[in-house]
Order: sequence, then structure tokens, then C-alpha cells
Amino acid sequence: MNKTDLTKKNTYVLSVPATYFYTIDADTEEEARELLIEEGGIEFFGELGEITHKDYLNATLEETWESTE
Repeated sequence: MNKTDLTKKNTYVLSVPATYFYTIDADTEEEARELLIEEGGIEFFGELGEITHKDYLNATLEETWESTE
């Protein structure tokens, strides 16, 4: 849910570290890694791991701008 509050002066975009888990059938770890690099997100869909309070504390500021209204 994106929540917009037009009474605020600025908007901030923050990124939070997250981990995805992928299950890939392959003959070797190397093959599994190659498949993930080549087709990850297209053929293989990951499952989002738990995001913790520590992850939110380590959020990175990516972008900000002043509100115009």
C-alpha cells in the first residue's frame, strides 16, 4: 500500500535489503547458478524471505524530492 500525504513537505524513496529463495533443479551447483543468472525471475520465481526490523533499520535512501502541493 502506497500512502500519499500531500500535507508533507518531501517524498522519500527508501530501499530495504531483502532475500529471495529459489529452488532450481540442476545437475551441479554451477548449473543452478547459471540458470538463476540467465532465467531468474522469468522461469524461476523466488520466495521472499522474512524482512526483519534490522532490515528496516538498514534502509538506504535512494531518492527524494520536494512536494509541489
